[in-house]
Amino acid sequence: MTVCCDLRVRKEELRTKQAYLVAYDAERLRKYGAGMGVNPIEAADSWISQDCICSEMVPIRRLYGEASITLQPPSTSDGDVFVLLRIVTVSNPRKNQDWRAMGDPVVVRVEPRVTRDDKKALMKLREELDASLHSHRETLADLQESRKEHRAS
Repeated sequence: MTVCCDLRVRKEELRTKQAYLVAYDAERLRKYGAGMGVNPIEAADSWISQDCICSEMVPIRRLYGEASITLQPPSTSDGDVFVLLRIVTVSNPRKNQDWRAMGDPVVVRVEPRVTRDDKKALMKLREELDASLHSHRETLADLQESRKEHRAS
């Protein structure tokens, strides 16, 4: 996904810090925030919400331009998957105590790699496979019984 970023009005703030584009799994943020008594947006403001990130931290190299980010949503989901895109600033990515969200988040709806319809189709295939295996076992048992009868005669 390509995102257009305009940080020109934040030029002074970015003299001592690096800006990064990150994506948060909104459902994980919701669960995380519920444990802290805050909503997902407030949770995304904190550096300790990094466990909810579903992308790489993409450095934003220019104050104005595009940044490409690869989202890594959950593999499966029972419903829609939402991702919060945020710009965060930090002076040292290895020491994230000064992690700070900048601006408003952007909510993006993405499809999980395995959708609800895919899960239903897989379940149906599994049921058909189980039925086929059951039929195979019955046929094999009948064949073995027939062999026994044939040998006995």
